[in-house]
Amino acid sequence: MFGEGRVKMTVHMALFRVRGTLRRVFSPSAFAARLAREGVDPAEAEPLTPMLPLAIGEWLETALTEGLAREAGEALEIVDRRFGLDWAERPLRPTQAWPAEAWPLDVPGLTDDLARLRRAAEGRVLTPEQLERRLKAMGSAGLAPHLAALLQVLVDEGTLRVEAGMGVERRAGGLVFVCRRCGTVHPTVTAHLCEGCGTDDVFCPACAALGPIRGCTAVLRSVGEGAPDRPAAADGHRERDRRETAEGAASSPPDGGGWPVRLTDVQRQAAEAVRAFVTGAGAGGGTGCGLEGGAEDSRPSVWRRSSCAKFLI
Repeated sequence: MFGEGRVKMTVHMALFRVRGTLRRVFSPSAFAARLAREGVDPAEAEPLTPMLPLAIGEWLETALTEGLAREAGEALEIVDRRFGLDWAERPLRPTQAWPAEAWPLDVPGLTDDLARLRRAAEGRVLTPEQLERRLKAMGSAGLAPHLAALLQVLVDEGTLRVEAGMGVERRAGGLVFVCRRCGTVHPTVTAHLCEGCGTDDVFCPACAALGPIRGCTAVLRSVGEGAPDRPAAADGHRERDRRETAEGAASSPPDGGGWPVRLTDVQRQAAEAVRAFVTGAGAGGGTGCGLEGGAEDSRPSVWRRSSCAKFLI
């Protein structure tokens, strides 16, 4: 099921209304198959938008669900006035016809692909490119062109949440863009032509060193036990975050050396492994990162040879 093609960072979504409820659709054919399993006639699903970059689709869902706008065009004009974007210029009439046939959920290898995808995303926050690299490290040849359909299945079953890397949220001060990877709040943004989605898009400069995060970038977040929490919001001055961190340190047990954060199970295991190595408490009674000069070595510490020197380069 997993092919050789590379996974693009852009994942698009459409909005459908099914029996009065808005539903996110990443693959219309896989969504039709899901409806059939739920006993819902796909003809009951009303397409509201074409396939859109994630940030736009997410905001439309929020605005329409919470009654901030009566229709999609009005919702996009709200964002345009606030941030000076051109979202309202795009056509919003659904252009993709409902698929004649549902995507087959019983194709050979699908069960294994889904299980592999669940294991790769468990307890993590990943972009599609990071997910692809992780799958290859696990022995998979890479994701097939059916990524959107596979994501649809996992989202519908509630084991994965797909978010826009940079999404519009309502905060006390009004509308802001929030990075879903690092949590940085952006009251103002600058639009750039995006190579991925071909439209004016916004990006997060705060965590750009980890790779670009844009409005059209998918952030895949596992759901369930051991799943990572949303990052705490961080504004330009971070005073609020310092205050909340101090309060959290007094009420929550630290996960590592007094650092008041909540780690995922995977992060906690990695932190414990590093701590055991450094302190020499690892399996086999190794010396960890002890200095070869020993406790009586009177040479300046920078001259002593450390068995962990390779980690300090």
